[in-house]
Amino acid sequence: MNPWEILERLLYLLLPSSILLYGMYLVVKSFMLKDLNQSMLLQRGKNQEAILPVRLTAYERMTIFLERITPTSLVRLLNSDELSAIELEHLMILQVREEYNHNIAQQIYMSPQAWELIQSAMEETISLINSAARELEEGAPAMALARAVMQKTLERPAGQLDLAILHLKQEAQELF
Repeated sequence: MNPWEILERLLYLLLPSSILLYGMYLVVKSFMLKDLNQSMLLQRGKNQEAILPVRLTAYERMTIFLERITPTSLVRLLNSDELSAIELEHLMILQVREEYNHNIAQQIYMSPQAWELIQSAMEETISLINSAARELEEGAPAMALARAVMQKTLERPAGQLDLAILHLKQEAQELF
């Protein structure tokens, strides 16, 4: 037998075998990828089940935070006849910052936009308190600051607090 005939016979055997082997490789690869994708989807679903309650709790806590730092809530909680306006101002700002620091870890469970709105709401509240306090005479009683804060709150249109609460509600509803 001549070498070309041997090569020809080898090609007749190897070519169909190679094509068959490559086809089998593609089929196995397809099944493996499908199985891997299903496993990843299953794992993602399990992760979502575990994280969803934590995320909802974060949205609840931040909504409570925003409600607690409304000027009306702060005045109701902290106003006392025994305080001066400056003392009440410091107490109100301290309360806002303590509430914020207590809830700061919740940011990892919400969108950057929601967290920015929360921070803006906090800054707006502190600014409103400071602005009302600056308009008072030195040595004014706490009641004067309480009235000034309430007046400024009524005069302003819907602010960052309202916007942040609305945004949190919308994000929480998107989880379902």
